[in-house]
Amino acid sequence: MGQRICWYIYRTRLCLYNGRIKIAKHIFLNTKFQSFKDDGSVNASGTVAFYEPDGAFSTFKTTFTDSTLGTDNSNTITLDSGGRADIWMNGDYDAILKDSDGNTIDSIEKLNPETVSTVSNAFNLIINGSMEADTDNNSLPDSWDITEFTGSTNAVDSTTQTHGNKSMKFTSIGNGGATITSTDFFEVKAGTTLSWAFDLKVTDAGIRILAQFLWYDASKVALGSPSTDLYDEATANPTSFENINGVVAVPSTALYAKFKFWGAHSSDSTSGDVHLDDVVATKVNNLEIVKGADVTSAAALNPIGEGNYFDVTDTN
Repeated sequence: MGQRICWYIYRTRLCLYNGRIKIAKHIFLNTKFQSFKDDGSVNASGTVAFYEPDGAFSTFKTTFTDSTLGTDNSNTITLDSGGRADIWMNGDYDAILKDSDGNTIDSIEKLNPETVSTVSNAFNLIINGSMEADTDNNSLPDSWDITEFTGSTNAVDSTTQTHGNKSMKFTSIGNGGATITSTDFFEVKAGTTLSWAFDLKVTDAGIRILAQFLWYDASKVALGSPSTDLYDEATANPTSFENINGVVAVPSTALYAKFKFWGAHSSDSTSGDVHLDDVVATKVNNLEIVKGADVTSAAALNPIGEGNYFDVTDTN
């Protein structure tokens, strides 16, 4: 099987498929750059370096750690165990991506994700996905509804986290921890695609974890098929933080949605702790380009819009 590498920089998701570069316009929280491999594993401890956009890959060009553009990244940025780093760009760049052994995965020229000085976190459809806000100091995150199971303990935790200062911690004694559901409806468009991701850690890999999107109509009434399972695992959950992610098609009658997560499902008798952090949902716009292809030989050309794409395919 070939290798796929994907990363997010501001509004752009880049993927490499055996010499094919797939570029998907992608609104993503905090310009979180992330690199994956084709087997689903992340490019842990890989590196990325950014250069002046002259094709020489010799003169480093500065990227930044946040949207203020006030703090520089290192010239060569080492990705974390989730294959991620916070990277804010301003202008054109060339870039080289490598794995943890120093093997070059790809070289990209003239990368331009737009000037980012006015970017905010508003692109995440889920409010307070990092569990930071707790304005009433009740140890539960704002903008989330919590339903606790018997004997459980559930609260924000500032000792174990991946994004910001807090995560959500669920503790089950064998009856389940709690469900947490985003309070605010977010708008969706039928036939388009949503990208989703969250960071997960459990103390026992056998704790059942379930994540869903809940779907609603124009009146914000649940659909007849009210949910789509995004992640349902009861034997092999990560015991150190791992980014869980994917994409899902919006149902044909859905116009609103919410995110729901079971921090230890009530059907499971396994006790232990669950940590949830950095919950993200975004719209996906796709643009696929094949290296060396001639646009006049395109096999298919569809209008570019939310959830639509065009393929430029080499007919030789």
